Amino acid sequence: MPPRVRTPWSSRRFGRRTATAGALFVVVLVGAFCAYAATGVLGNNTHTVMAGKLYRSAQLSQPDLDALLAQDRIACVLSLRKDDPPAPEFAAEKDHLRTIGIAHANIPFSPCKLPPPDSVVALIERFDRGPYPMLIHCEDGADRTGFAAVIWLMLYGDKSLAEARASDLSIWTGHFSFGQAHAMNDFFDLYERTAHGQGLREWVTASYPALYDSARRPATRAEVLAHDHN
Repeated sequence: MPPRVRTPWSSRRFGRRTATAGALFVVVLVGAFCAYAATGVLGNNTHTVMAGKLYRSAQLSQPDLDALLAQDRIACVLSLRKDDPPAPEFAAEKDHLRTIGIAHANIPFSPCKLPPPDSVVALIERFDRGPYPMLIHCEDGADRTGFAAVIWLMLYGDKSLAEARASDLSIWTGHFSFGQAHAMNDFFDLYERTAHGQGLREWVTASYPALYDSARRPATRAEVLAHDHN
C-alpha cells in the first residue's frame, strides 16, 4: 500500500478560504438580486413619482390595474405604447377604462429612438391638463415611462435633471442606459449640452426641433471629412 500523501497545511487553509469567499459571494449575489426584485422591477414595476399626483407602472393586468386605480384614486391613465396596431392587452385596457369612466390618453414613444418634438410637446400639454392623480406606463414601465417621469419631475416636481434621472431613469426602475433604450438618456444629454440656460419647456419648443432634425439627418461627406480631419 503506497504511503498516504498529506496535504500541506497552507494548501488546506487556502482551500477553506476560497470556499468561504465563494460562499460569501453567492450570499451577496442572492441578497443583491432579492433587493433588486423587492423594488418591483421584475413584476409590475409600480412606483410613486409624487404621492397624490403621479404614479408609474408597467402594463398591468386588469385586476392589478383596478387595484391601483382604487388605491391611488387614479383619474387618468396615460399610455406611452404604440397603438398602430395596439397590443391586445393595451386595447383591453382602453376598453376597460372607458367602461369604468376613467380618462385614458395615449402618446406613443419608441424607447430606442430620440422622441419626436411634437410627441414631447403633446406629453407636456397632457401633463398640463391632467387630470390628476395620473398613472403613466409603457410595456415594462422602465424606459419610456422613466423618460416621461423625469420630464414631469423637472416641470412640476421642482427637481433638477440629475435628481429626476437618479430617481426615475435608473436601474432601480428597470432602465439601463447602456442598452437599446439609451435614446432616453440621449434626449436629456442633448438638453444638458445645448440648453444654455433655457428651461426644459422652452428648450423643447424653441431649440429641440432643429437639434432633432440634425441628429436624424445623415452626415454629409464634407462633415465626415471635417470630423476625420479634426
